[in-house]
Amino acid sequence: MSNNLDRMELVVEYLEKQALETLVDHGLSNFSEYLHDGTMRDGFFAELYKHYNRKDIPLQARWSLRVLKRAIVVRCTMPNDPEPEELAFVYAGLIRASEKTKFSGFVPEIERSRKIKNAAKKGHEAIHGTQKEKVARWAEYQSFINKTHQAFPRLSYSKCAEMAAEHFNVSSKTIKRHTTNWK
Repeated sequence: MSNNLDRMELVVEYLEKQALETLVDHGLSNFSEYLHDGTMRDGFFAELYKHYNRKDIPLQARWSLRVLKRAIVVRCTMPNDPEPEELAFVYAGLIRASEKTKFSGFVPEIERSRKIKNAAKKGHEAIHGTQKEKVARWAEYQSFINKTHQAFPRLSYSKCAEMAAEHFNVSSKTIKRHTTNWK
């Protein structure tokens, strides 16, 4: 656990530094005076929230504010010997916020999580198809239901869904999820 905390501390320190540099680049240099040796001076969060949703500063600077806030929260949580789940939660918030900034690509955890997400997305698409393919498949289900209903108007929607499920080799629940009843 200590090794993970050391690594986490390095990431937090790196992201804090990058966020402060970005804020200084965008003319918000007053944040560096509120942070001294990793500790906050009074008024830090008040100053932070004053700029948090300003539309006149670039989006990069606003996300840097969010990264800075979350880095401070992680830094304040770490020495208090938190539960691992709590620390993981606040750390994940920091990593998510830093993904929106340009400097996030240098943090190995962020790059690894991006690769994992992309691999999972590709795997999902390989098994289930892309969104366009799924919509086309669902349209086929609906078309089959409509044709079955026109051919046999006395059949219930459930019976038509069962016939479609058998035809497409899926469950009737899948058909019902992606089609609408004609009533």
